Amino acid sequence: MNTVSKRYQTWRRRRHLEWVGRWEQIRLKGKIHFIIRGWIIWSAGLILLTSVYDHYSVGRLSLLKILCYFRAGPILSGVAWWSSDSEYSAAKIDERRRTESQSACQ
Repeated sequence: MNTVSKRYQTWRRRRHLEWVGRWEQIRLKGKIHFIIRGWIIWSAGLILLTSVYDHYSVGRLSLLKILCYFRAGPILSGVAWWSSDSEYSAAKIDERRRTESQSACQ
């Protein structure tokens, strides 16, 4: 059981490091690029899905829903940036502490 736990922890650590590497690449492109991209993805997806649903269930499109989803896109993207960047900063601090503790032990 102990080896399974170690393998799982190793796998999680490797996945986390991969995520940190991907997030570094996203950060290099910039916050505005991320928010605009997220805005397009979130808003277009929500507008498309609700428009299709409204068209077939109600028979007409709701302009209010379209406007709300259009405005929600940048907010959701900003929250996603903030959350991911906080996690990235915490990972960098953790990595710095690991290297300091490893160098202190040697």
